[in-house]
Amino acid sequence: MPNLNLPTINGLIELVHFDTTQFGGQAYYYANSKMDDGQEIEQSSFTFNGVTYITFPFLTEGYAAGGDEPPKPSITVPDFGGQLLTELRLMGGAPGAPITRYMVLAEDVAADNAAGIFSEENYFLNRYMRSNQMLTLELASPWDFAKTKLPSCRMMRDEYPGLGSALTR
Repeated sequence: MPNLNLPTINGLIELVHFDTTQFGGQAYYYANSKMDDGQEIEQSSFTFNGVTYITFPFLTEGYAAGGDEPPKPSITVPDFGGQLLTELRLMGGAPGAPITRYMVLAEDVAADNAAGIFSEENYFLNRYMRSNQMLTLELASPWDFAKTKLPSCRMMRDEYPGLGSALTR
């Protein structure tokens, strides 16, 4: 049983669903994980909740929320043959393609326990960048992608008496 008080949890698996079907592409299901012993998953794919995930090494960054700005997450994947880059270019960059990130424990994947998903985050593809053999997908939250600010109305003191006098917005 993993020790949940540690900064990292042993057996944590990150699943990503990248859907480009609205642009004439396909749905991609990837898993990025390390097992308890630090080794990568040995098999090249596994089935969880009726979906086959391909184990694929990628780096995710920028998911931490907090502060005044929404998180600016990104996924960096190796693209040695340029296949994903070519597909994205054929789809016009696929702006707004939905990307969903799930977090689940390895024991729930092994037991095919769909209720074991404890985190689901929804984003859209904002843009992509290529550097050497790596492709970085920059994601945006639904509000950030739509260029929406919350709240979308101007808050006045007579309608919202709780606003302090020190507020300048």
